[in-house]
Amino acid sequence: MRVFISTLLLTVCFLSQFSSAQHFIRMSDRQSIELALDMIRKGVQQQDTTKVLMVFAEQVLVGGVRTEDKGDVITRLQAVFDNSSRRGLPLQRPSFPRTDNPLHASNMWDFDILNSCITIEGDSAFVECELVLWQARNAGESSKGGKKQAKLVFFSPPKVEEFADSEVGYRWPASPNKDSPARNRDWKLVGYANLLDFLESNVTAGAAGNDPQGAER
Repeated sequence: MRVFISTLLLTVCFLSQFSSAQHFIRMSDRQSIELALDMIRKGVQQQDTTKVLMVFAEQVLVGGVRTEDKGDVITRLQAVFDNSSRRGLPLQRPSFPRTDNPLHASNMWDFDILNSCITIEGDSAFVECELVLWQARNAGESSKGGKKQAKLVFFSPPKVEEFADSEVGYRWPASPNKDSPARNRDWKLVGYANLLDFLESNVTAGAAGNDPQGAER
C-alpha cells in the first residue's frame, strides 16, 4: 500500500511540474514578436543568415512597392555579411569572454534594434523601431549614418485543421479554442521598410568613406 501511495504521489508531482513547464513556455503575441526581433538582432550581429531568415516569410513586401522571395533576401543579406569587412570600424571591438563567441569574427556586432513600438491587429502586427550600427558615421543622428527609422510587418496565419474523407481532402478552419491566447502563434516577417537597405548602405558607405543615403531601393 505504501509503495502504491508513494508511486501515486510521485506521479502527481511529475504531472504538476510538467503542467508548470507547459505554462512557462507559453508566450503572448507581443513576447513572440519581441523574440522574432531578437532573432533578427542576433542574426545580424553574428552574421548568421539562418537565424535572420527563420523569422522571414517565403515572400516579403519591401518598402510597400515590390515583393522579394526568400532567396532574394538570402542573396542580399549574405552579400552584406561578405562585404562587412569593408566598413572600416573606427573602434576596437569589445572583449568577449568566450573564444567561441560568434561576435569575435563578426563585423556587424554593433547592430541593434531600439525603441520598438508593437501594434497588434488581429493576425497582423506592425513594428516601428530604430535600427542602429553604433560604429557607423553619425550614429547619433537619427537621419544619417548608423541610425535609421524602420517599419516591420508580421503576420500570423490562422491555424487550420486538416482531415480527408475517402475521396477528397478538405481544409476546415480550426475551432476558436485552437487560437486561444494560451497557444503560441507563429509570427513571420512579411514586409519591411529600411532594413536590408540600411545594412547595405552602411557597408557601401564604409568602403566609399561617405555617408549612406539609407533610401529603400
